Amino acid sequence: MRLNEFDDSLSRADLDNLEVFADKVFGKVGIDVNFTRHFLDRVNDERNIKQITKGELTRLFKQEAKRWAKPIARLGPDAEGTMKDLQTQINLPFVLVWDHNNQELDLIAKTVMRKKDFKTHNTEFPVESVRSPITEGGAMPGVGAIHVDEIASTLQSLEKVLGIDLMNNVLGSVGKKQFSGDIDVALNIPAADIPTFVEKLKTIPEIIEVTKSSVIMTKVKIQNYDDSKEIEGKDRTGFVQVDFMPGDPDWMKVYYHSPHEKGMDAEGDRSSKYKGMHRNIMIASIAGVYNRENSGNELPDGRYEKTEMYMLSPRDGLVRVTRTPVPRKDGNGFTAKNKNTIIGGPWLSNEAIADVLNLGNADSLYSLETLVDAVSNNYADDVKNTIFTNFANNAQVGAVGIPDELKDYVK
Repeated sequence: MRLNEFDDSLSRADLDNLEVFADKVFGKVGIDVNFTRHFLDRVNDERNIKQITKGELTRLFKQEAKRWAKPIARLGPDAEGTMKDLQTQINLPFVLVWDHNNQELDLIAKTVMRKKDFKTHNTEFPVESVRSPITEGGAMPGVGAIHVDEIASTLQSLEKVLGIDLMNNVLGSVGKKQFSGDIDVALNIPAADIPTFVEKLKTIPEIIEVTKSSVIMTKVKIQNYDDSKEIEGKDRTGFVQVDFMPGDPDWMKVYYHSPHEKGMDAEGDRSSKYKGMHRNIMIASIAGVYNRENSGNELPDGRYEKTEMYMLSPRDGLVRVTRTPVPRKDGNGFTAKNKNTIIGGPWLSNEAIADVLNLGNADSLYSLETLVDAVSNNYADDVKNTIFTNFANNAQVGAVGIPDELKDYVK
């Protein structure tokens, strides 16, 4: 009897429910999870020896999101990887695809198998479902949150040894709220020098552990650690995870920007109730609507033969593209895919993006709230309504919670 004849085999409904859960846990880093048709066949295949269960897959996605969500998201479009559960021996190869229509990163779960010593040339993201020692603060074992007063001394001690600027290249919400779960730093070095940089990290006494994936993850001793500073829901261990992210620091500081927590902006009272992810999805929503030009015949699915539009790309910045539907190989109509050809840009600074998208000035890109105000003040009502509707119905926004001020735009 084949595995897919067993009573405990997974159904399409089971995968649909699993997809909802996976979207929720990965939506925090702007990833939407999808399963291929082949996935359902392979999850029930007799070659797995023991049926892969919904519970095992649920735990896998939960632990993968907890430990590897940010490194996976940073792989960017067209990258491939494999989730591995070292305990259950479940292997889940995936590919990341940029969804131009919804302006989001899709994680396509291509297949799944239970196999010991599974071999792959792609980046591996291993977890142990039940006995994982991961804390809330980050992916490295034994790390926890760092207080804002400890960040400068911790990074400056590393700067002295490494001879590079870290303080001015921090990303995201680091230093903008009382406690940070980890520290992300843009690393501006040639790709060929990264192996040497990793080996140098291993010689620094303050660095306890180094792991290389799409980013360089380290477990670092917090300098001037104050154990009296505690926060509910976040572990404090005296160690923090510092992630070194190779790339262009100027663009990364724009794309990975997060607004200040209330009361944390020393230069004013700028703050936001929402994450940097909300900000980026709003910018992408604006780019997909503003000054969009359709030409040619309209297809049955609502697309046009040719569209010129702006597009926010994690890799390329803000660009102007020509989008055309990809024809079917048999010549009968079009596939669901689009081909995007860059014809303008990139625009990589807040000033340039605000100017191109008619948002007023660079300050308009500070937070979701400032973007909502800029759209309301600078765009016609029909354009504003389309932008806000696209944002409110984005899968990642729905997974983490639709902002109260935009809930009326949900379809």
